[in-house]
Amino acid sequence: AIGLLEHSQNPNLVSATITHHRRNGTIMQLLSLLLLPSAVLSFAPSFGRPALTASPRAPATSLSAAAALSPKTVGTAIPDVTLYSVKDGFRKYTKVGLREFCAEKMVAILGVPGAFTPSCSKSHVPSFIEAKEELELWGVEEIVVVATNSPEIMLQWSEYIGGTSAGIKFLSDYKGDLSSSLGALMPDDVFDRMKRFTIIVDDNQIEQVFLADEDPADTYAPNVLATLKA
Repeated sequence: AIGLLEHSQNPNLVSATITHHRRNGTIMQLLSLLLLPSAVLSFAPSFGRPALTASPRAPATSLSAAAALSPKTVGTAIPDVTLYSVKDGFRKYTKVGLREFCAEKMVAILGVPGAFTPSCSKSHVPSFIEAKEELELWGVEEIVVVATNSPEIMLQWSEYIGGTSAGIKFLSDYKGDLSSSLGALMPDDVFDRMKRFTIIVDDNQIEQVFLADEDPADTYAPNVLATLKA
């Protein structure tokens, strides 16, 4: 590797060194050492989603990207971001403007760390599927589940867990715009995830915030219903 770096300005020597090391399995390590100073690396999971780059995202209009989601968020406008969905059998993503979607109605938005994860699949999301009719009685017109997985994965998860048949929307934040704007982006070894939360939005204004800081159950439907009834 040292020899390759010393001669990185000479194409012939680089080629010779690469050929010398190809058989012993070190070629990728050598190339990464050579290219790292001038390359911009990005990573995305193998779920068919576009790569997430390191470029900075624009903050939401009324909520700073640096401000973490908290009870202090109550009273602020939901970030003006775009989420994504896809129909079965289609490759083209459908854009869903969050403010347009939440205008003039009450929406429960469930932020979850990932599709098909145990707590999300067994507790958080099912609690809202079961309580959907009761939530509607208390004014919740739409329930939306959001994660940083690709739209394709969100669609498959929705169908698997019964969200599609229940009329619950599963949207993708694969670009991380909503997560970042809410201060709810959680770095992970595989890909950036969304922190667990539930927020109640009424006509684009955040009315209630439920976080999993102390207990994940704080974000589940029974706790949300108890607050709405209080």
